[in-house]
Amino acid sequence: MKEKKTSPLRERMIEDMRIRGMSPKTQQGHIRAVRYFAEFIRRSPDTATPDELRAYQIHMIDTGVSTGVFNARILSLRFFFGMTCGREEMKRYMQFRRKPKKLPVVLSVKEVGDLRAAVPRPGLKYRAALGISYGAGLRASEVCNLKVSDIDGDRMLIHVEEGKNDKDRKAMVSPPCLVCSVTIGGKRGLMVGCFPATKNHGSVATPIEPRIHLGHAAYIAPQFRHASA
Repeated sequence: MKEKKTSPLRERMIEDMRIRGMSPKTQQGHIRAVRYFAEFIRRSPDTATPDELRAYQIHMIDTGVSTGVFNARILSLRFFFGMTCGREEMKRYMQFRRKPKKLPVVLSVKEVGDLRAAVPRPGLKYRAALGISYGAGLRASEVCNLKVSDIDGDRMLIHVEEGKNDKDRKAMVSPPCLVCSVTIGGKRGLMVGCFPATKNHGSVATPIEPRIHLGHAAYIAPQFRHASA
C-alpha cells in the first residue's frame, strides 16, 4: 500500500492544532471541514478569495447543511485562515448562524423503567449503565470511562474524569445505582464497554440496538441524562 502524502499546508495546520492542545477528534473535524472547502473551490484553500468564502456559505445553506454543521465548518475555517494562513481579514467574511434552542425529550419514571427492562443481553450490564446515566446524570461517554475507583460510596458521589471539554466534576448518585455499579464493577473491574464506541472517532455508536420504541419516539442513552435533571 502507498502511504498518503501530507501537504506542507496540512502539516502546518496539524502543528497549529497540536500547539493549542486540541484532541485528535477535534483535529480531524477541522481538517475535514477545510478539505470540504478545498473541494468546493477546487484548489488549495489558502488561496481562497472573500467571494469564494461567501459562495461556499451560500452553497452550504442551499444544500441543507444543518446549523450545527455550518457553524462547525465556519469555526474550522476561521482557525485555518487566522492561525495557519495568517489571514485574519478573512474572518470578516464568515458568519455564524443562530441555532434555535429546543428542550430535550424527557422520559417519565415509567418510561425509564420500561426501557431499562427491555435492554438486550447482557441485561445486567446494560441496565447498570443506563441506570447510572439516569441516576447520576452522566453522559454515555462518561459511563464508558467509569472505573470502580471513581465511585465514592461513603459520600454517594461519582468522580467524572475528563468529561465534556476535558473537565473533571463530581456527580451525585442514588443508592440503587450505587449498589448496581459496584456489583458490576466488582465483577469486571471497569465499567468499560457499556456503550460501544467507534475506534476512530471515539463517539458513541449504537448505544442500544435495536432502538426501543415507546409511544411515538425512539429513546437512546442521552435521554436518560436529560431525565435525571
